Amino acid sequence: MDERLFDVTGLLEQGFGDAGPLPLIVSYESGVDRPLADPLSAVGAEVVRELPSVGGVVVETESGSAAEVWEVLGAEQTTFAGGVDRVWLNGRAEVFDEESNAQIGAPEAWEAGYSGAGATVAVLDSGYDAEHPDLQGVVVEAEDFTGNPDGPHDGNGHGTHVAATVAGTGAASDGAHRGVAPDASLIVGKVCDDYGYCTDDAVIAGMEWAAEQGVAAANLSLGSGPSDGTDPLSVAVNTLTEQSGTLYVIAAGNFGAEESVSSPAAADAALAVASVTKTDELSDFSSRGPRFGDKAIKPDIAAPGSDIISARAGGTTDNDPYTSLSGTSMASPHVAGAAAVLAAQHPEWQADELKAALTGSSVPLDGIGVTGQGSGRLDLAAAVSAEVLASPSSLSLGAFPYPHDQEPATRELTYTNTGTEDAVFDLTFDAAGADGTPAPDGLFSLSAEQITVPAGGETTVELTVDPSANAQLGFLSGSVLATSTDGDTTVSTAAGAFLEPESYDLSIEATTQSGTPAEFPAIAAVNRETGDSTMIDPGAEGNITARLPAGLYDVIAHLGEYAEEDGEVIGGSMTAVAELGIDLTSDTSISLDGTQAVPVVVETERETVTERSVTELFVGRTGIGSMVGDVQVDQFAVPSGDPGDSGLRFAYRPRLVAPEGTAEPYGYNLILHDAGIPESPILEANDADLSIVQNDYHAQGVAAEGHRGSAGILPEDDLSVGFGSPIEVPTHRLELFSTGDIRWLESLTFINVEASEDYSTEKTHEPGDSTVTWNSAPLGVGVGTEANPAGQRLGDEILLNPGVIAPSGDPVSYYGESFGTSAIVASTTLSKDGEVIETQETLGGLFAVPSGDGVFTADVTATRDLPWSVYGTEIDASWTFASDTVDGELPEGLPLLGVGFSGEVDELGQAPAGVEYPLGLHVNGLADDQPTELTLEVSYDDGATWTAVEVTSTEDGATALLTHPAEDGFVSLRASAADAAGNTVEQTMLRSYGITTG
Repeated sequence: MDERLFDVTGLLEQGFGDAGPLPLIVSYESGVDRPLADPLSAVGAEVVRELPSVGGVVVETESGSAAEVWEVLGAEQTTFAGGVDRVWLNGRAEVFDEESNAQIGAPEAWEAGYSGAGATVAVLDSGYDAEHPDLQGVVVEAEDFTGNPDGPHDGNGHGTHVAATVAGTGAASDGAHRGVAPDASLIVGKVCDDYGYCTDDAVIAGMEWAAEQGVAAANLSLGSGPSDGTDPLSVAVNTLTEQSGTLYVIAAGNFGAEESVSSPAAADAALAVASVTKTDELSDFSSRGPRFGDKAIKPDIAAPGSDIISARAGGTTDNDPYTSLSGTSMASPHVAGAAAVLAAQHPEWQADELKAALTGSSVPLDGIGVTGQGSGRLDLAAAVSAEVLASPSSLSLGAFPYPHDQEPATRELTYTNTGTEDAVFDLTFDAAGADGTPAPDGLFSLSAEQITVPAGGETTVELTVDPSANAQLGFLSGSVLATSTDGDTTVSTAAGAFLEPESYDLSIEATTQSGTPAEFPAIAAVNRETGDSTMIDPGAEGNITARLPAGLYDVIAHLGEYAEEDGEVIGGSMTAVAELGIDLTSDTSISLDGTQAVPVVVETERETVTERSVTELFVGRTGIGSMVGDVQVDQFAVPSGDPGDSGLRFAYRPRLVAPEGTAEPYGYNLILHDAGIPESPILEANDADLSIVQNDYHAQGVAAEGHRGSAGILPEDDLSVGFGSPIEVPTHRLELFSTGDIRWLESLTFINVEASEDYSTEKTHEPGDSTVTWNSAPLGVGVGTEANPAGQRLGDEILLNPGVIAPSGDPVSYYGESFGTSAIVASTTLSKDGEVIETQETLGGLFAVPSGDGVFTADVTATRDLPWSVYGTEIDASWTFASDTVDGELPEGLPLLGVGFSGEVDELGQAPAGVEYPLGLHVNGLADDQPTELTLEVSYDDGATWTAVEVTSTEDGATALLTHPAEDGFVSLRASAADAAGNTVEQTMLRSYGITTG
């Protein structure tokens, strides 16, 4: 069974939190009929796609039948004893110029007559823009594997950028931004949707299609999480490479950490591509090796991936035909283009030869090491002249467990000379550890210092590692360099071995609250001295063994058990337990005994039911949690006693609501937290100790469904889990909150397939009663909140998140986003001292700005066409503000102003027609008590005509007296304000609120 099926955090990160039953890939043993077809069909599961490369099928489950499907999969005689090899999660991967072409030597290859003519590369990505000039006549075939109604059209932009990097003609730039192989042909498979998500089955189907088309190489600028190379995508890469000879060139990933090369780049056969900058430094985001698990060599090669200019898909950002993107997604197509050039030069070469030529001719860069770059940075000019190839293209010498008493291990490296003259090479191998310290003498040895590779022949050498020479531990690696005696040619082969630091087995017996073995526990072991944490995979029958470096450990765990009836989960229990201060200096066994647990109890004055809850344990910065909902799962915890120096923290976060049918709905937002697991984990939620808030949820002119959310953030929290629930607006709801040093993040969100809008606030609560109004007209312009200001600067970067839709009432942060539609159309331009810095086709954005102080202008325009609002249909705002470089680690808020409005309206944001109407004005963001300027104009015809209105200052702000027309309609407001420091705002809001005769 795929471990990802039981990784709750990973499932949430992939977007499966509310996605219903999990999609599966069921793989069968070779030559076996499919025994599960009929049983699965009988319980509502359907086979929707064949995946021959992994010997499997894609299974989708009807809503409500998940339990029956798992019952079929768990039946021994019909599943694993009946020919099923693996059950995988059908997971989701994500999509991760002329300067870079010069960096890899592409112009030299073109000058020599090698530009990819006659070769075809598959680009498996988010599709392509068929109208882009750089791809005209380049794409010879395209196929959609996502079910997109527009076929292989690229609504994301990623695939177009990647495709043009491989083989774009540069037509829109007079050839300046051409691809690496400008004369090659492309076939494009859309395997990622327009949001950048790529399901495993779509990616595998695309890879199979590419192989069937006989392409020389396929580029996959996508990936999921770090892998040991045994996941379904990686298995498919290995199988298809062997069957077809296609080279799969794959982005290594953007995790920027050791052992984080992603699937499917982790596959043995994949050419995994890391990213370097245009100055040949490792990109900080680039995933590094060695491969997770077996410590094999990954990545294989590096290429430019930072600030790469390539084709921009129409309709994605602005009207420029090019855009700059960064990621290993941008590095990979450089290598795929180079593979096309070599395939055109050597039509007989297949994956092994192409991979060997590309890695062997690469340039090892100083200061990066094998884990960052593989054999080195791509050098196409050297590749097209390469005559001697090394096989394999890298040497993984193995992982050697402590105490390193194994026999020496030897691997062969064979050099093949495709030329017409003998070649003589000097061989060197200078290995080093992760910190650059040279490997100890005697650890590695080559069988020869010089070799002759005969013309048309081959010569084999041996590289040996002796683990007993263990003065240095960890992953030690370098490049075997075969340098011709004339110095003109170097063949680079990455090689390495892992010598495990002093480590021991930690064996764990985990039992649930009822005394049964924990089947799928969540367990983390945290090294108290280093802070490093390890998630420990469960074994059979509750027995678990982990191999850990010697040290002092704290173990935290959640142990679950569930009751079923007719195949459905109807209840169960979850137990939090910790074992502290484990001195791991030899093989050690511990017991996590859930039978010693006591109930976690919440006592309230009002009758409640538990809607959702999360129980969390933390040690240092490591935390694990269990979330329950839908069914009643009782919470238990094993008291820990004094946590000592472990830093153990316990938190229980229940969301309680009134029973169904209660006349006046209410909800509790509570947190029980303590140092260590308390002897009696009882949360007494008395009304007198709580903040009792009457929430009045208004609507913007039309009734709508939204989501109300809250998350409590403790002082020690890096982040927090919150709960959301549907809410019909307008409505009223009582919410009760835990008080004290807890920051509550509360939000009201509206979302559909076209767009989303979020209003949020962050504050602490004090005991007592209060009232808060959400989403109320008149709409104005806000400046965010103290915790999340609308404008921030750190160093020489400015982040704008302008509050262009600010409801009346307490300040909120606003965020609006359109999902590739015209529901929200926006543009933000930032200028300094009159010079435009950049325009982004979004509501705000992150801008790199010149150093030093200056006067900035931010101009924002936006239109809204949303089913949950008939107000704020058009917004135009302009700010001027002073700002200087912000040193330090924390951003500073910018002195943005915004004029907010208030007035008596009904729950739909409507004021009476035909009356004299007092409108309140308040300048948000003022450093002083009063603005130096405040003006107002009003329009009753959607901005066709405007009338100036006198503004009268008051102690609480300002007022203006409007005269509403006698008929139904809308009121538009135009305002300006300034402060004593010279910061200004000019804003226009069409349809700020409504007027009604009703």
